[in-house]
Amino acid sequence: MIQIEINGIKCVALKGDLVIEVAKKFNVPIPRFCYHNKLSIAANCRMCLVEIEKMAKLSPACTTLVVDGMKIWTRSSKAIAAQKAVLEFLLINHPLDCPVCDQGGECELQDITISYGCVTSRFIENKRVVNNDNLGNLIVTDMTRCILCSRCVRFGEEIVGVVDLGIVGRGMFSRVTTFVEKVMISELSGNIIDICPVGALTSKLFRYKARPWELRQYSTISLHDCIGSNLYGHSKNGTLMRIVPRENYDLNDVWISDRDRFSYEAIYSEDRLLFPIIKENGVWKEISLNDALLFFIEKLKKIILNDVNNIGILASPNSTLEEFYLLQKIFRALNVNNIDHRLLDVDFSIQNSFPLYLGTGIRMKDIENSDCILLLGSYINKEQPIVILRIIKAINHGAKICSIGESYYDYPFNVDYINIVKNNDYIFELFGIIKALEKRKFIVPSSIINLINDKFNIIYDNSKLLEYLITSKNGIFILGLSVYCNLNFTKILFLVNTLCNMLNFKFILMTYGSNSAGGWISGFVPHRLPLGVSAIKIGYTVSEMFLNGVKNYLLFGFEPNIDVYNKNLAMEILNKADYVVSITVFKSKELLLISDLLIPIASSYETSGTFINVFGNWQSFDAVAIPYKNTLPGWKVLAKLGSLLKMSSFDNYTSTIDILNELKILKKGCVIEELNEVIKNWKFDNFTNIIEDKINEVDFMPLLYKNDYLVRRAKSLYNVGNFSN
Repeated sequence: MIQIEINGIKCVALKGDLVIEVAKKFNVPIPRFCYHNKLSIAANCRMCLVEIEKMAKLSPACTTLVVDGMKIWTRSSKAIAAQKAVLEFLLINHPLDCPVCDQGGECELQDITISYGCVTSRFIENKRVVNNDNLGNLIVTDMTRCILCSRCVRFGEEIVGVVDLGIVGRGMFSRVTTFVEKVMISELSGNIIDICPVGALTSKLFRYKARPWELRQYSTISLHDCIGSNLYGHSKNGTLMRIVPRENYDLNDVWISDRDRFSYEAIYSEDRLLFPIIKENGVWKEISLNDALLFFIEKLKKIILNDVNNIGILASPNSTLEEFYLLQKIFRALNVNNIDHRLLDVDFSIQNSFPLYLGTGIRMKDIENSDCILLLGSYINKEQPIVILRIIKAINHGAKICSIGESYYDYPFNVDYINIVKNNDYIFELFGIIKALEKRKFIVPSSIINLINDKFNIIYDNSKLLEYLITSKNGIFILGLSVYCNLNFTKILFLVNTLCNMLNFKFILMTYGSNSAGGWISGFVPHRLPLGVSAIKIGYTVSEMFLNGVKNYLLFGFEPNIDVYNKNLAMEILNKADYVVSITVFKSKELLLISDLLIPIASSYETSGTFINVFGNWQSFDAVAIPYKNTLPGWKVLAKLGSLLKMSSFDNYTSTIDILNELKILKKGCVIEELNEVIKNWKFDNFTNIIEDKINEVDFMPLLYKNDYLVRRAKSLYNVGNFSN
């Protein structure tokens, strides 16, 4: 630790700290534009000039390192004069359009001008005007406002690995542009809206909608992936106006993906279901919620009386923890055990051997600290785009990136090794690596040796991949959607875990949906009660419901023509079903075709609840908007259903906090095992029964780009290259 002085205030700092950061720590304001603590230092705005003892010239605080005994003045006459002069130069070409600029009220240039700006301008020449580039459907440009801080350029190069923007030209003709005529292609491009200090880059969806001081801010969580990025929702008079990042350095840091930022547009879609409708003689008729639930209860009692095993309850993995819990509580009280949220799972062969949820103890920090990352069946920038930020950090630290998948993935970073395999060949690939390691004197577990027969006794000696794996000191496997949805999923997990033990690697399974872990923990699986307690009677999985001829269904929060693995079979079965009730945010022609009763619920942005991410974090959130046209949140509809069924305690649920507290009581004393520890106890007699996985890539890929009901109805995202087919 060293001692310095800033404006006469004694400060303690670490040797090598930047002056601008030490000043911030001790609440000493220093104006800046180009400096951002997540980006490299550019020092091209010169706004942070400060006076330092024994230095002949003023120094930029963003590049100057503190040394012991240093004396700094940020408010001396020399410093203030320089800061005012720099600001005057920055303003000479800036347009006088603050009243119509969306950045007004949260503009760094406005704030600094109030403190350091001149009352009148001395500039009498013509101002320059810059043409605006078309960056796509998400970001609108007003480049005459640009002050060339280069934050947006550095963000693309350093954070997301896609050089979309750059600075061309010289002097007053310098401008930020896309080099060639093209739109931005990064899945995280919207973050340049947040880091732009002026109004040069703003949101097309938010344009001219509201002023910052008119908005109310609420905390929420991402619906679209298993990471659970932290967000703020900004609402005006109960209407959601925009989504921005909420800092969480353990998850999304200070960034969010474009689908998190712009998918809110869909909650006001024309597809919204606004009131319950019932099909009578092929004609849809509006009814009240109370009548809809009573009609469902009457039908439900008849179905259960006839055959309790002839009804299946399916819910989206994006449902909240509270919705999962109430839904399973209602139907288990009615002795219905055919409940499942694993709509994309296909391998249920050893589901009883799984832990409480599919977590492996890995954290986001572990990914960026890895020196070797193997992406197995993972189109990571489409499935979990926020994770690529950590991968690029790892690359910047020298990590090697390898990819094994069933097609060529267009990653936004350089990959050191790529191998394309057929979908069912992951097992052969992993066995080949194990055999190659055995030849290099690695100890292969006896459980694996017994499984290797002529079928797997293959020659595999790719020196490049093996070199990366063997020399790694801190490697990690990232398993993606095509592994998760593989018919040999458990066998692949078993082999991956074996490799991790041999190489001293870790692995993480990127699950589908925002709350798959919540589905497991709440007991919304056919073989377990809440918190992992084994069910006395085991019901059907989602696949077994369709294959065993279940004739009645309740669908909660999803669209079976897209959200189920075998969607063609699902639609065929549901179309032939005796009775189908859909509790849904949106109506679609497919839901109208298969359903007999549609009941509306609020979207995830219009309800409170809890998501549990793949790391096991319980994250509760508030509603950020008033439910559209007075629709009720899903948990309220379920609480009302339970109350009408005369079930005890359902009248006592006044908020999601009551439901969450009930679950937390059950959680006490619960032992949580990690997936990688549980897999060690798995045993396979042989691997000869490998199932030919004939996944249709054309059908499968839309799941990556339109992975839930909101994203697929966000028109701005629908036409962006990353989300369209």
